[in-house]
Amino acid sequence: MSRFRPPFSRRRARADAGDEVRFHLEGRVEELMATGLARADAEREARRRFGDPATVRDAIERIDAAGHRRRALRERLGDALRDLRLSARGLARRPAFALGVVGTLALGIGANTAIFSVADALLFRPPPYPHPEQLVSVWGARAHAAGELYALRERMRSLAAIGTYAEWQMTVGNDAGSFRADGADVSANMFDILGTRAALGTTFGPGADVPGSPRVVLLSHQLWMTRFGGDSAVVGTSLLFEGAPRTVIGVMPEDFHFPGAGTQLWIPSTFDPARAGDFWGWWKYSLAGRLAPGVTPAEASREIASLAPQLRHANTLWDPGEQYGRDAAVTPLQAQLSGPARTTMYVLLGVVFALLLVACANVANLVLVRSLSREREFAVRVALGSSRRRLVTQMLGETFVLAATGGGLAVALAWGGVAALSALLPPQIPRTGPISVDLRVLAFTVGIVLFAWLAFGLAPALRASNLSPNRALSGARGATRGARHHRFAGALTVVQLALAVVLVCGSGLLLRSLDALRRVDPGFHAANVVAARVNLPAGTYRDSTRRALFFAQLLARLRGAPGVVSIATVDRPPLRGPVYGMGARIEGIAEDVTRLLPTIDHAVAVSPSYFATMGIRLVRGRDFTDADRADAPGVAVISAAMAETFWPGADPIGRRVGLPIATSPWMTIVGVVDDVKQDSLNAPRRLTLYRPFAQSTYTDNTVVARVTGDPAAFASTIRAAAGELDRTVPVSDIRTVSSIVSASLARARFTATLLTAFALLALTLGAVGV
Repeated sequence: MSRFRPPFSRRRARADAGDEVRFHLEGRVEELMATGLARADAEREARRRFGDPATVRDAIERIDAAGHRRRALRERLGDALRDLRLSARGLARRPAFALGVVGTLALGIGANTAIFSVADALLFRPPPYPHPEQLVSVWGARAHAAGELYALRERMRSLAAIGTYAEWQMTVGNDAGSFRADGADVSANMFDILGTRAALGTTFGPGADVPGSPRVVLLSHQLWMTRFGGDSAVVGTSLLFEGAPRTVIGVMPEDFHFPGAGTQLWIPSTFDPARAGDFWGWWKYSLAGRLAPGVTPAEASREIASLAPQLRHANTLWDPGEQYGRDAAVTPLQAQLSGPARTTMYVLLGVVFALLLVACANVANLVLVRSLSREREFAVRVALGSSRRRLVTQMLGETFVLAATGGGLAVALAWGGVAALSALLPPQIPRTGPISVDLRVLAFTVGIVLFAWLAFGLAPALRASNLSPNRALSGARGATRGARHHRFAGALTVVQLALAVVLVCGSGLLLRSLDALRRVDPGFHAANVVAARVNLPAGTYRDSTRRALFFAQLLARLRGAPGVVSIATVDRPPLRGPVYGMGARIEGIAEDVTRLLPTIDHAVAVSPSYFATMGIRLVRGRDFTDADRADAPGVAVISAAMAETFWPGADPIGRRVGLPIATSPWMTIVGVVDDVKQDSLNAPRRLTLYRPFAQSTYTDNTVVARVTGDPAAFASTIRAAAGELDRTVPVSDIRTVSSIVSASLARARFTATLLTAFALLALTLGAVGV
């Protein structure tokens, strides 16, 4: 027990200070009088030498008050340390109780720490750029044309700068061979907008995105280390990108991740306003900028909304319609980059917080039961003069030991949990930086520990300290007090079970939705189909005839390979990333390209036998054939949804469609196929236009083959066949279509798995609480 000291009284301190001043003055007066001065003269001289008594008195009062505060603080710290030691010894005598509480808290706090570490990296941590609050995403998530960038640069004053970026996979080659890399093409000023400089070499200079400028590339630190051994001599060397040489001018810092953590290289975009088809017809870019000094995102949003009508008429290729610009806004760039992850992470944060509440309710019940068993001990303390405040403080000290120990164990669990979560994160959730338990996460954990400590410790402490010593010492607790305790414990149990049931119901609904997605008919038969990505270097295969010849020869070699039933190519296979659409002319319905044209959701180029290989049912008409060559009349196959949209109740065979360019030739519809889930399994029916690969060739294609036997054997077969034709052509991402369908559910499966695990854990804790 600490020594009793009377509470500090400012009035008493002022009186003591006044007495001390008078004592010193009187002593000085007596000393002066002893030298022969009269008392009046001695008093005047003493005051002159002593100074203003009121000022000295105030100074003494402040010194006394500060000393009292220091002594009180030392005593409180001593009491706290003493309580913690007593609590630790008391808990050591009851290891089962301590282990149960610490384990329960570690699970609840550890789950919160692990999930927050992921959410912090994806949602909350500001990007590592100067003044990140000024970085904004312009006009939301939809893709934009280069013409919009130039129009906004000319008109928008609330942005100090604006640029573009687009993510791509690129074929990179050197003397050691070719490989695929995740890259991005960006406007020349994007690194200036971000405020980032190269760690080695330099970034793009002004004019790097102008046609005819030198072909250059920037490497990520990770690619530089893994592919080039961290050799600084790589700057200035030439590499083949899509078959064309580019000069390496720099290496970016190790912590630079834009637009995602997996981006490995950057090339400057090339904008040519003279080519209206590319300038306004190719919509692939995201827009990012930096706010002008003193401008808020709301002000910039109002400006871009007012400029949208001007941008609509600036489009020289086609009319985007009256709805154009309705979604124009300026938002924080971090929110744009983490967009696909936000809903998932907020749901998981809510789930683990509910799990923490269940754990706290469980522990509160345990602490309350233990406090009831110590009622006689508390009564003796009260009878000996201990205050209720002292009892509450001691009990909070015991629960703090439990909370701190549980928090320490929770951090250890979170280290392992973060590694597991990083491995489980699906590719649909972008990673803008590394995920780790850093100081920010530890600070969050401390806050969670304090919250849990008060949540499970304060109420039991207040209830246990509110007792009658006479009743407790006589052994009569009283029916009323027992009923109150039972009601409180019952309320905690109800809270546990209610939260656990809510989580279990939520996980059940998610699992039901996931099962429903698994049962969705994708419009094709994925069993025994293998897909392999084949990317032709753009510099070598600029000619469409050469591209068509390569794939024709490749398919011919593979068609007779062992185990291959049928084989074809497609530029954008189902469920393998975004498939872009286009405006389209419909004969007799919408032919004027200066007006708003209907939008086709997906435009896909396929070779003959693609529908048979993928198991897509032909509703009417015919499939493409080898006769649909580049010099043959244009033909197309459409989806059932497109047929019902433009020709409801009529036969679309023989009707014609065209590209949104007045001079482009018409394509005659020769067939209708079932709808295919091209984007995702839960997407609605989409309008899809299929064109013969020979009439619409691309460098980036996927070979699909229906096989018998081991799909791994086909992987080596296609690599060998492509290498025999051209060793610079990489074959990558070889997977079964069944695995592609499964991967498309990765995000829903990730959320459902974690929610189910946390729900079962909460239900278990609730059952233990009962």
